[in-house]
Amino acid sequence: MSDKPLSQHLQENVVFLKSIFGQSSDFYTKPMCLENIECCVALFTGISSPEKLSVMALDSFCRDGVPVRNGAALAEYLLQE
Repeated sequence: MSDKPLSQHLQENVVFLKSIFGQSSDFYTKPMCLENIECCVALFTGISSPEKLSVMALDSFCRDGVPVRNGAALAEYLLQE
């Protein structure tokens, strides 16, 4: 496994994660857009379901009405919540 830090560029991170985990049958990625900010959910389906994670994140995000200015603010919000 690599000690490479994640990039500030979404597509680079998706490619990197797929290069490490992409051969695993339970690795899942789903691109999405929140508040005009492109993002991607990446998870292992054996640990959580994509539907459950999406509902939890989107419900929290919509309920709290968090004004996010950019991807960094969105990431910080999702990490904290």
